[in-house]
Amino acid sequence: MALPPIYVMAGLLLFAPPDSTPSTNVKRTLEEFLSQGDLKEISNSARGSLADRLEFVRAEPVAEVRQILPVTLSLLRSENPSHQEIGCMAFIAIALRQDSAELLGPTIPELVALLDTHDRTHGRTALGLLGLLNPKPPVSLVPYLLPRLADSKASTERLSALSRTLLRAAPDDPAVVGAILNLLQEHPRMRDDVVQMIGAAHTVNERAIAFLGASLTDEDTNVRLMAVQAVESQPIQIIQRFGRQLTKIAEDPDEQSSTRESASRALKQINSH
Repeated sequence: MALPPIYVMAGLLLFAPPDSTPSTNVKRTLEEFLSQGDLKEISNSARGSLADRLEFVRAEPVAEVRQILPVTLSLLRSENPSHQEIGCMAFIAIALRQDSAELLGPTIPELVALLDTHDRTHGRTALGLLGLLNPKPPVSLVPYLLPRLADSKASTERLSALSRTLLRAAPDDPAVVGAILNLLQEHPRMRDDVVQMIGAAHTVNERAIAFLGASLTDEDTNVRLMAVQAVESQPIQIIQRFGRQLTKIAEDPDEQSSTRESASRALKQINSH
């Protein structure tokens, strides 16, 4: 009697030829997962074993990791939810490498194509992977992703993910910054999220800096907090431009304590130079 596919997978995860490399083991395991067209679920033990094995991928030589990419893409584009989950696990392990932007660069068209699928799971997966790339997503993503900000049917969640990836890829690109700030006319609730993104990207684009300045006086207490924290994390030459506003915030008894404390820390950076 043939064993169910899930038990075959568990056995494969436990067995590794003594002369094979970790990446070779992963490739073989992923190929076996992909060959199981009727795979309906993944046991927690099999999922955990695969995750442990994928940890080695983050330290493997580039040439060996590249061998895993084709089967990983095949799993990710599969209509089988279990295949998608396995493909996503493998891609995340690769994306977390410090050289992942260069390593995954050739797969950018494939990942972007996944954004166009009607399957929302695929879309979220692809966006998440693109945003993880290190040391930052490649600038080559900009012409692919920037037009998607104009999609009137896109959800706020999707627009935020697109914006975050674009700002990581090209933090000072006027077209990128302008398109993201223009979104706030139709999606004002994204303001605190966009403030946070701009702070994390350390953009020195003048329109972005002016936006941070305006956000320091926003009526929304959360937006003001995000704005002060964003300014606090900037290079000292940017922080110095907000000295008066930061002083006013730090000395305002009506401001919430976390916002005042962040402003005070930013002022200490100014005073130490």
